[in-house]
Amino acid sequence: MPAMSSGRLVSQHQRMGKKSGTASGKHHQFQSFSQRIAKLNIDPVRRVRRHDLNEDNEQEDPYFKIALERWDDKNLSGNYAEFVRRATPLCGSLPQLLHSQDQIMDLLIQYIDKGDALSLEPLLDLLAQFAHDLGTRFEKDFARVVTLVASIAAKHTDLAVVEWSFNCLAWLFKYLSRLLVSDLRPLYDLMAPLLGREKQRYFVSTFAAESMTFLVRAAAKNYHKNKSWLCNIITYSFNDLLHVDDASNTAQYQQALMTLYADAIKGVNRGINSSGQAIFRSILATFRIEGEADNALAEEVVQGVLVNLIHHTDAESFSQISSEVFDFKDEIEHNPSHRRIRLYSRLLFITAAVRKGSRILVWEPLLEGVSALLRATVAQGNDISEDIVESVFQVTALVLQSSPLDSVIPYLRNIFDIVCSDSCIKHFLPFCNYFADLGRERFQSLVLPHFQKYVELPYPQWRLLTVLQ
Repeated sequence: MPAMSSGRLVSQHQRMGKKSGTASGKHHQFQSFSQRIAKLNIDPVRRVRRHDLNEDNEQEDPYFKIALERWDDKNLSGNYAEFVRRATPLCGSLPQLLHSQDQIMDLLIQYIDKGDALSLEPLLDLLAQFAHDLGTRFEKDFARVVTLVASIAAKHTDLAVVEWSFNCLAWLFKYLSRLLVSDLRPLYDLMAPLLGREKQRYFVSTFAAESMTFLVRAAAKNYHKNKSWLCNIITYSFNDLLHVDDASNTAQYQQALMTLYADAIKGVNRGINSSGQAIFRSILATFRIEGEADNALAEEVVQGVLVNLIHHTDAESFSQISSEVFDFKDEIEHNPSHRRIRLYSRLLFITAAVRKGSRILVWEPLLEGVSALLRATVAQGNDISEDIVESVFQVTALVLQSSPLDSVIPYLRNIFDIVCSDSCIKHFLPFCNYFADLGRERFQSLVLPHFQKYVELPYPQWRLLTVLQ
């Protein structure tokens, strides 16, 4: 494996002047974490059998030794030279390296922990190569290695060191993904401080989220065989939002989780990747679990993911996501709760409002969802909060304004039977006001006749008080 190299920033003039043809070897373009992961020449599915000593491969040089020789003339720092002097006698052959596994690991931990910027690039590369040699044997040291490299990425002041650290994590996550994806929760505990559970620089949280994205996708690929791999990590991450010690870190933590799950769902060319729909379905499934605590923070993450996906997709590709949103109507009809009504009303509002509803191919499911929301809200009686009721009436007005008129007409009677009912009377005037603000033309054709009937009714004392409020 070639030495890990950091990305470089190119100037605006260089980017605009880029032409097709043979790529220049003089300039380097900055690459995101996901792009660097994709370019690693590692197949984590492939089984590496080099360290099976029953095979006749004792003569093969370890990747660790090859990297050690490659860096011999490239880095002459004192810290690295001392490490080389102590490590070289332990890695002459693969059997010897395996026999000295603990000693080499302790040396790597010791010298990386010093945080010497001049020697960290080769040391982190050697750590990745060492994992390459060990394969599954690396598992016992994985936790302390990730903890160490993550702490360097979080605290080091040299931005190049931060990049080298995340490159190292990228290689480890990809190569060892078969060992990790069945239960990502232990790894998540190691990465959560970087994601924002503790105060971090913004780009550190972003890099950490992108590094976990690869593993979330890997878990999603097994969704049809074992749903728990994906559902467990999503539920675990959402619940962890409730345990942030410093509330000022919450927004950054939420943003990192939005990045994590949105990037895991996105595909190329404004599309959704092959596992994206399963990931979004699993995100919504966390709100189907009975007995789960009311988690408004997690709801905001889901809403942020949905907004991100609307901006990324076109109408055709977004249909995979909108279908999952519309299917959540079943929960509203059969297992309504305040938090589910609140979440569904916000998801429908975002779907219809962001990009002015341009990602919606068929509006009938949205109108059916609004109808189900109104029925469920009325069924809750006076127990439901005013904020949730207001949210439901707002999304109703928005959908009626935004939908094609021929789609709206079949649903008008059922919707206005509820909106104009006595149980909703105190919300009718705010509904009319919001509807008129969205568009007077459709207000006059759809709502004004009902408003006139309302005005002509005799006013009991309680209704008059409602109007005056």
